[in-house]
Amino acid sequence: MLGEPGIPRGPAKGKTMDDASPRGPARYADGRFGPGHAGRPRGARNRINHRVALSLLRHFEANEAAIVERITTHYFKEYLHMVGRMLPQEVADPDPEAASPDPSAP
Repeated sequence: MLGEPGIPRGPAKGKTMDDASPRGPARYADGRFGPGHAGRPRGARNRINHRVALSLLRHFEANEAAIVERITTHYFKEYLHMVGRMLPQEVADPDPEAASPDPSAP
């Protein structure tokens, strides 16, 4: 929680919140970002989220066959739903004549 003993608060490693630049302060004392300093870009991951995502990816790559086998055995409906979401919405037919039914066929 805020203000608990033992939890450092405030600027890290000697940086001050009110460092002046031609655009104004990077942050105000109340924590808001100053003009021209938007903070972390939308969609950017922080270091911990990035490390967790990489860890999950490495685990999946190391155990890919067993994981896919387990998913297709126990969660087949969800597996098909996921595969369907990964496929493109429309697929161009490379040879439209091959896919059309033969009008002379019975």
